[in-house]
Amino acid sequence: MSWQGWVDQTLVGSKKVDKAAIFSAAGDALLATSAGFNVQLEEVQYMLRGFEDSIPLYSGGLYVAGERLMVTKADDRSIYAEKCNPEKLQALLDSWQII
Repeated sequence: MSWQGWVDQTLVGSKKVDKAAIFSAAGDALLATSAGFNVQLEEVQYMLRGFEDSIPLYSGGLYVAGERLMVTKADDRSIYAEKCNPEKLQALLDSWQII
């Protein structure tokens, strides 16, 4: 099965995922994406750097297909983020102190 088939049939086709994209491990090539899901290489590369240093993810969030997300957990294996309204995100950022 091709990467595009994996996105269309296995991920989106499961009805548990509504959008998906697969990039190379280096984050330098888009291998497959669902229709209308326009994740940029720069967004993927930023996320990949977050596996080594998560502080920028927590302090500034991340973007996926141009949508800003708030990172709730990040370590060397996974990154969790959620949609957040701008006011809530700014209040959280204002309350955090990075040492």
